[in-house]
Amino acid sequence: RATLNWSKTLDTLRQWSTRTLKYTRQLFQERMGHVIPTQDIELEQNIQLVRETKQHYEHILKEARQISTYFARLLQTQRSLGECFSELQQISSSSDDLVDQLVRNSECQKVIALNGETLLNRENSKLEQKFFFSNLYIVR
Repeated sequence: RATLNWSKTLDTLRQWSTRTLKYTRQLFQERMGHVIPTQDIELEQNIQLVRETKQHYEHILKEARQISTYFARLLQTQRSLGECFSELQQISSSSDDLVDQLVRNSECQKVIALNGETLLNRENSKLEQKFFFSNLYIVR
């Protein structure tokens, strides 16, 4: 019985060493340039597809960040416009109708800027979460 175990163990060891030797020899020959490297064509195509997908997502993320930056600048302009209307209303000595219009415009611009900031903050957090966590870790 002990002989049978030794025989089985030696057979397993011989198979392992033969596979390891073949693998090492192939790897050595590939590195030395004596043979063409072994490639899995389907796997290489899938890797290339994932890399291209990652590049597309990075481009989309870049464009989304750029839109976010433009929108932030637009909100700054809205706030500035609201302040200008407030200043005009304070220094205006003309008709009450004009002063009412300036007050309404000022309030409207300020509300637009406030709502825009809320939207911008939500969209920025969604952008970061969606793209960063789900797509940018695909391929390093």
